Amino acid sequence: MGILNRIFSRIGAPAGASIAADIAAVKTETDKTQYGVVHSGDINLLSPSVDQPASAIEFPLAELTDDFIADGEITAVGQIDIYRFRKGTDAGWTAIVTAGTPAGTALGSLNYSYAFPTASWAVGDLVQVHMSGAQVTINGNVFTIPRKTIYGVVGLNDILQDLEDGGRLDLIIDAIASDVQKIDEAAISGTPTASSLATFIATGGTALGTALPASKSLYDGQSGGIDAVNRIMGKKQIKAVTADLHNDAGTYDIVTGTTADIVVESLIFSPRVDVSDDVGGITAISVQTDDTTNQVFISQTEGAIANLTAYNQLGCIAPVLVRAGKKIQFTIYGGTADADPTTCDVIIVFRAVTNGGYLA
Repeated sequence: MGILNRIFSRIGAPAGASIAADIAAVKTETDKTQYGVVHSGDINLLSPSVDQPASAIEFPLAELTDDFIADGEITAVGQIDIYRFRKGTDAGWTAIVTAGTPAGTALGSLNYSYAFPTASWAVGDLVQVHMSGAQVTINGNVFTIPRKTIYGVVGLNDILQDLEDGGRLDLIIDAIASDVQKIDEAAISGTPTASSLATFIATGGTALGTALPASKSLYDGQSGGIDAVNRIMGKKQIKAVTADLHNDAGTYDIVTGTTADIVVESLIFSPRVDVSDDVGGITAISVQTDDTTNQVFISQTEGAIANLTAYNQLGCIAPVLVRAGKKIQFTIYGGTADADPTTCDVIIVFRAVTNGGYLA
């Protein structure tokens, strides 16, 4: 108020009095305190490591004009508190340093040196730092700095360096390779390590947890055992064969159910040449199983000669069970077809009821 009093006392003063100078002085002091507000930066926790040279914990202070607070203006350094959380050990944040005393600096900041001793810290521990109670006095005005908090990881640089150098990362990779055995190499062992992943990738689709015989591995698939994969229970399979109608009246084999039962989803029988104009020989065909009670895919009526035109598709789209060892056959009625050969395409779509079933 002294400057303002001097300003007001100059009103009516003789010419030449410096009111402007006093106003400038007021502006200088109010700018310096920014109307009584001081701000603080974030706490800087500089890469803490266990039992390394003391890490500097810094807390910058500045005016709103971004000028550093002078050392003499820090009239109370407050206190610092450091907490630790260690997974598997600490139920919550555990106080390690309580009411530590920071030091002021000529650049208007507070700092605290701490070495994170092994008695209290280990690589990977989480650290929480509080700074509170610091006070700054400017032109007789006292400003208390609000409490600041920062979090960090002790030994983070060590962890990253280990990964960069290949230390821990190599150990992890080696452990994975040991457990599963690499299967991306050109040559794969025919006798993989017992219970390794390779023993589960092979014949029969064995579930994880039950190893295949020691000789079974992906190697078997590369050596011709890939059929085992194609014949997994429920996997769609397709069989395409031919039948020749230039034969005497009688019944002939098309395919045989092998290893395990299968379910036929569809069967198509299609002549490649026109048989409908043949005279004095073939009168019809049928397709059925050789069960005691036949399961019929195409009846004699459906297979009448009038329907045996070139590329006409006679068929059955319905599930039919063919048991292992049973056959799908076709029957020629009346006599032989004219053309030699009279080739017909037979296309069968089916699935194995249990692993390994197929048509041969």
